[in-house]
Amino acid sequence: MKTLKIVIAILAILVIAGIGIVFLTKYSGNSGTPVTFYKTALGTIRLGIDLPDGPDNVTLYRVTPRYGDMALFRSDHTEKIRQNVISEADAPAAALAILTNYGGLPSDAIFNNAETQYAIQFDTTTNQVIARYPVLTEVSYFQKLEDRSIVGGGGLIVVDLGENGELLELRKVWRTVTPSGTVNIISSSSAFEKIRQGDVINPSKGDNDLNITRIRLGYYEKGYNQTQEYLDPVWIFRGSLPDNTNMTFYVYAWQFANFTATPTSGKVPLNVNFTDTSDTSPNKWVWDFGDGTNSTERNPVHQYTAAGTYNVSLKAWNDLGSDIMEKPGLITIS
Repeated sequence: MKTLKIVIAILAILVIAGIGIVFLTKYSGNSGTPVTFYKTALGTIRLGIDLPDGPDNVTLYRVTPRYGDMALFRSDHTEKIRQNVISEADAPAAALAILTNYGGLPSDAIFNNAETQYAIQFDTTTNQVIARYPVLTEVSYFQKLEDRSIVGGGGLIVVDLGENGELLELRKVWRTVTPSGTVNIISSSSAFEKIRQGDVINPSKGDNDLNITRIRLGYYEKGYNQTQEYLDPVWIFRGSLPDNTNMTFYVYAWQFANFTATPTSGKVPLNVNFTDTSDTSPNKWVWDFGDGTNSTERNPVHQYTAAGTYNVSLKAWNDLGSDIMEKPGLITIS
């Protein structure tokens, strides 16, 4: 009992202190796999799998815009019941023929499926399906890079077909890319820390109860006609909610923050020029100069007024996420 009281007291102290890392470890009843419950800004996160070992860097892909990469079409009568729609067997060939008028099918497009979609009639008393009526047949393609998934609003082609292969809707959000060296990325454990802080690309309401079942690396592609210089590396955390629906969080993985300082040593008082040299295009900065002072300027000048050795850090944000660069013992003042 004393041990239990001590554990409860420690957890209570963490909560009172405002530390957002409270967790309890339990075991699943059937498999015996340890499951850790985390209270986060996104709700309760259950982690029943090991965080994977990831590479230190990944290939960076530069976007090279090509005519026909982006296309949208929607007819005025997409959603209606039809007596007959093109078959799932014939739909892929019809979709390919249509795509020739919209820049063609990219060479790296991967066929996903052809699936007929139906309007369903229910018996409201028994909640049973009475009948299904065909609406359209959908053909879809997706994109991968180095066998890594593309997530976000791009890397997809969807063609909706009606009777006799009539085009009802087309959504083509594609980016032609070329390799452009490598970039360092954060570890999966650092990415999970971001989840606990709510620092994800696609946040949702904080009342989720998500059981994470898969973690992998991928690339984030923006939506239709949005500006993007590179495909950004992301950690993809996928899991299920209590109602068995899926939910996925994308965590920005690129280690892009960096800076220089001139001079790095001298006598009191010493003015130091700090220069942001981060990759991507940061739009927000928070500097910690190590002497109890901060700045939100991009390239601040800071005066040190006491002798000592100081650690300096820069946390930078772009439109997808944040990164931090820490340089211990960077400034020495005599």
